[in-house]
Amino acid sequence: MEKPTISFKDKLLGGGMTGPDGNLARNDYDLDLKDEDVNMSIVNGIPAIDFSDRIKDILFKEMESTVILKLLGRNIGYNVLYNRTLNL
Repeated sequence: MEKPTISFKDKLLGGGMTGPDGNLARNDYDLDLKDEDVNMSIVNGIPAIDFSDRIKDILFKEMESTVILKLLGRNIGYNVLYNRTLNL
């Protein structure tokens, strides 16, 4: 069976990426923002947004397995990289 091609837009935005089980990678929950989770203000004329500790924890948890790398100028497959990071 031929694997469907992923568009550049999907690669760039993270869409169409599959996990090690072959299913599309996705979040296990929806992010439910409450009024107290976001504090918007203006500091010296510049808009500023501050998130609650709950939201920061969720965002950090999502970035836990995020890796940015350049491996000797070569491409490395997502599944290979994912498996190597899990084995660290």
